[in-house]
Amino acid sequence: MMNDYSFKSKRQGFWGAIRKSLFFAVVFFCIGIITKSGNDSIKHVLLTTGLISLIISVYLLFKSRFAIDEIKIIGENIIFIGHSFNRHWYKTFNIKNSTIEIVSRGNGRGNIDYYFKIFHGIDSVSVNSTFTWEYSVLLEFFNTYKKIKEEKIYTSEKKLLEIMFKKALGYSNLDIFIKGKK
Repeated sequence: MMNDYSFKSKRQGFWGAIRKSLFFAVVFFCIGIITKSGNDSIKHVLLTTGLISLIISVYLLFKSRFAIDEIKIIGENIIFIGHSFNRHWYKTFNIKNSTIEIVSRGNGRGNIDYYFKIFHGIDSVSVNSTFTWEYSVLLEFFNTYKKIKEEKIYTSEKKLLEIMFKKALGYSNLDIFIKGKK
């Protein structure tokens, strides 16, 4: 008999990802508009900062529009539960007919983050593409997936899993890639 498993991200809803950035955009725009300062350069700085914050908010809005919040493994099926904007959805894949790939993506200067791409026929999902999952939970999911699928962990995956494990322990990329080479 197989066990059922559940894995959850630390995400707290669609608006949580953009709330702070959108707040700063509105604040800087309002201050820039109502400033009666004779110094136009201050007003321009505030409006420019507000515009940059607004652009970041729009980017985060589209980046956060589709995310997986929870994964359940029931028997030999994986159920992905997520949202698209504020609408909930789910997809079910059979583990035996799916494959998993670890993907790395640069996320700013000197910062590399990891997510999983899971393929099932022509369909696929990305787990942690919005980087809202804790690495310890992702590692647990990956190991459970491989165990249920009865598939070995390949050498190329082991290196990436080792990096994810160090990130789960709180190591920075600097600690992992530069200081770790001594």
